[in-house]
Amino acid sequence: MSHDYLKETIIRLSSSDNWEQARMEWTKAKLIKIDSSHRQSCLCGHKNIKKLFSIVRNDGSEIELYPIGSSCIEKFENEELTKSLKKAEKIYKLKEGDSFQDLRDMMDIELLDQFYEEGYFKEDKENEFNTWNDYILFKMALSRSGKERQLAYNKMDRILYVVNDYLRPELNGIFDIDEYKKNLKLWKKEEEEEKKRQEKLRRAAEEERIQRQKEAREKKLQEQKLQKQKKYDRLLAWLNQQMDPESQEVKDSVKRSSDLDKKIDLITYFKNLKEKQSRQEIENDADLLSEVMRLRRQVKSLYPRTPRAKKCIDYVDHYAKSNREHLFYMKRLLKEVEEGRL
Repeated sequence: MSHDYLKETIIRLSSSDNWEQARMEWTKAKLIKIDSSHRQSCLCGHKNIKKLFSIVRNDGSEIELYPIGSSCIEKFENEELTKSLKKAEKIYKLKEGDSFQDLRDMMDIELLDQFYEEGYFKEDKENEFNTWNDYILFKMALSRSGKERQLAYNKMDRILYVVNDYLRPELNGIFDIDEYKKNLKLWKKEEEEEKKRQEKLRRAAEEERIQRQKEAREKKLQEQKLQKQKKYDRLLAWLNQQMDPESQEVKDSVKRSSDLDKKIDLITYFKNLKEKQSRQEIENDADLLSEVMRLRRQVKSLYPRTPRAKKCIDYVDHYAKSNREHLFYMKRLLKEVEEGRL
């Protein structure tokens, strides 16, 4: 047999009566078996073929040619059929459980989309009951980007699980849908219970956080209260040392009040006022002292003119109790001098 026999067979089983049109009617290939013993022959007569394919027409007639080798399929020069052949090889690897290092050896994006659309991907706890998550993981594993593939292969355990437990059983027609539904129901129940448990833990943690905040606020308030009390005690001790009438009025007002903040404000205001008055008095005394020193110099300059000048200085040094008294006596002496009475 020869290539001519292949053409004759294809034309006989096709709708068209010529090779150019007939070869385009066959668009689907399926890898049926890989025969390591090479005992099989292609329908064209070629012996010892390893990969045994079948091809099917695209008109829905389900007319099938088998066995046929890959080299004969390539002679069709049918791009769609050649593409189907490559896809068939990948599907065969998946079905037979071949090991792989690169997912691209087992499928491509087109096959991935096909498997996803046909429902081969299943929801479970690992994909958060969303098959789209697994689809994206596989898409990254098939990406041209080495970085994306590496990210996907960090989850190789998940990829292998989906391949072995979902895709391969579906392709071989042995996926136990009833068992899966039973497990899915159990998984969702467990997930719901876990969510409730996590929510309970979250609420407990939130209640604990609120309690800690409450205790911290109470502790801070206690510390503030203690600090206020200490401040009040210091202010009250100062107030009790004041013996003037104004201080007594403040003491009476403090006794009548039951509000600690008001007591503190009242004493603080009064203390600030007293300190301000004290500073003013000190400033006034400084001015008086300066005036006293000036007048003393004037009086002493009169020593040669009148003995009254020295007597005035001696008197104020012994008997004057304040700068004001000093000024009074020295001004009187200077006035008498000015009026010529000395």
